[in-house]
Amino acid sequence: MDIVRPPLVVLGTRVYRKNPVKEDSGSSTETTEVYYTDFPADEPSEYDLSMEKTEKGFHTSMHIPSVLCKHIVGKKGETRRRIEHETKTQISIPGPGIEGETVVSGREQEWIASACTRLELISSDARKRLPATHFMSVPLATPAFQEAFCTFQRDVLSNCSECRGMDSTIFQRPHRLHLTLCVLTLLSPHEVEQAVAHLNATAPLIRDIVGDEPLSVSICGVEYMNDDPAMVDILYGKVHTKDGSDRLQQLANGLVSHFSNTVFLKKDYEQVKLHLTLLNTTFRKKVVQGADSKTSKVEERRGFKDRESFDACKILKLYAEHPFGEMVLNEVHISERHTASADKYYTCTASVPLLEPQTE
Repeated sequence: MDIVRPPLVVLGTRVYRKNPVKEDSGSSTETTEVYYTDFPADEPSEYDLSMEKTEKGFHTSMHIPSVLCKHIVGKKGETRRRIEHETKTQISIPGPGIEGETVVSGREQEWIASACTRLELISSDARKRLPATHFMSVPLATPAFQEAFCTFQRDVLSNCSECRGMDSTIFQRPHRLHLTLCVLTLLSPHEVEQAVAHLNATAPLIRDIVGDEPLSVSICGVEYMNDDPAMVDILYGKVHTKDGSDRLQQLANGLVSHFSNTVFLKKDYEQVKLHLTLLNTTFRKKVVQGADSKTSKVEERRGFKDRESFDACKILKLYAEHPFGEMVLNEVHISERHTASADKYYTCTASVPLLEPQTE
C-alpha cells in the first residue's frame, strides 16, 4: 500500500508535514488520517516519527531498548515527569525488563517531536556508556592459520619470556583469529534484527567491490598500536592482499560506512585499520592469592581498567617479517562478543558471503 506524503513545511528549526495523508485501507472505503514529523538532515534519527491522529491530538511510538529506559524514567520518575511537563506530552514506557514501544502523545505535533528528540538524546548518551555487544568480523581461524599462530606463540614465549609483561594469557585464542571491522552495541532483539537487515542490505556493495575474483590475503609481519613499543597493549599481524589491490580496504570502509548511519555504531575514523589481533592485554589473567595465602585462583581482567602493557621491542625485531599464511576470505560476520559456537569461534548472529555462490 503506497502512502503519498504531503509537501514539507518548515516551522522554526524542524520540518513538519502539516496536512493529513489519506491512507487507503484496502478493499474498504475507510481511510485513516496519518501525520508525519521528520527530522532535518543535520539531525538524523533512527526512529520512525509517523504520527497518528487521536481524539485528543496525536501520538507516535519509538523503540527504545529496555536497558535504556531507566535513564528516561530517571530517579523516582523525575526525568520523565520533567520532559512531560516541559513538552506538554504524556510518555508511556514499558515496564522494567519488557521490550516494547515507548509511546509519546500530546495535543500538538511540535510538542511530541520535541519530547521524542529529548528521549533520543538521553538514549544516545546512555548507549555510549555501555560496552559493545557485537562486532563485525572476517573469520581467519582456518586450521592452517591456527597452526601457524600456535607456532608463533610457542616461539615468542620461548624467545621473549624475559620481556616485561609477557604472559601466555595475553595471546589471542587460535580458534578466534579474525579481522575486526567495527564494534556494535545491540541492546534488544529488535536491534539485532535491524543489524541483520543492515548487513544483508550490503550484498550489492560487496558485489560491486569484490566482483567475481576471490579476495585473497596474506598475514605477514607484526605491528603495534601504541606510541611506545616498550609499552604495548595490542600486537597485530599485518594484512596484505595477494593481488596488491585495495579491495579489502574499500570493502571494510564501505561496510562500516553503511553501519555508521545507525545508532549501533559510532564511526571514529574514515578508514578502517585492517589488523589480525595476536596479543591483547585485555586478555590477561592473573593469579590471585586466597585469603589463607594457600589457595589461589585465576582472575581474568576485562576491559581497559588496570591494563598492564608489555614490552614488544624484541618481538618486533625478531618477527618483523614473520609469515602467518594466506587464505581466501569467504564471508563477513556479525559476531556476538563473549560467546562461542560449536567450532569455538564467536557465535555468528548473521553473515554475508563475499562471492556469489556457484550454481551447477
